[in-house]
Amino acid sequence: MRQLLKNYRKAASQAAEAYYTETTEDALSKAVAARYSKSSITYPTEEYFNNQKREILQAKHQEALNKIQAAQSALHIELKSVSDKAERQHLRASSGITIAERYASQNNLDMDSAIKELNQYAETRPGAYGESLPDRYAAIRNRYKETTPEADKRKAWRYEEEEIQALGIKDTLEALKEAKWELQKNPGEYLKAWNTSGAALLRNLEAQEEAQE
Repeated sequence: MRQLLKNYRKAASQAAEAYYTETTEDALSKAVAARYSKSSITYPTEEYFNNQKREILQAKHQEALNKIQAAQSALHIELKSVSDKAERQHLRASSGITIAERYASQNNLDMDSAIKELNQYAETRPGAYGESLPDRYAAIRNRYKETTPEADKRKAWRYEEEEIQALGIKDTLEALKEAKWELQKNPGEYLKAWNTSGAALLRNLEAQEEAQE
């Protein structure tokens, strides 16, 4: 998933970089001159040059938007299969199912019996959770109850985090969150934001991190 996100960022960034490189005053002037050299106009007016610049700028802008949109569409398609699998795994961790599976295996129980036992335990155990599987399950199941102590709610989040780590999906979930945030931007917003100093700093940091990998 992280690689899919990197691929998207690279494609979108290249489209934005090309746009800003090709629409500087110098680049536009050269592009207009190239057009003029191929035209039959003998005495071009200032209006002619301005109109040509405007046309080229609009075309480059639309080209960049199309490329960014294509990159977003590709990411969205690739995101679907990865997202469904990771979110199912996340649900299993956040609902205590992965803990119940281990409890069932350790006690030679089927899942229905294991969940029934764990739910009964959770109902009679409102707090002061330890590290046992029943306590971990109870903490996760009871964390949203108003009567659950804050310290035990924090334990529940830690237990869930450890389940996510064990499933090996932490980085995938983080990348999914980042990808969904990226896809909320329309191409125009992305193109405008790309040229800000903050975005440039972020790209530099990402490039440094990638170089260290």
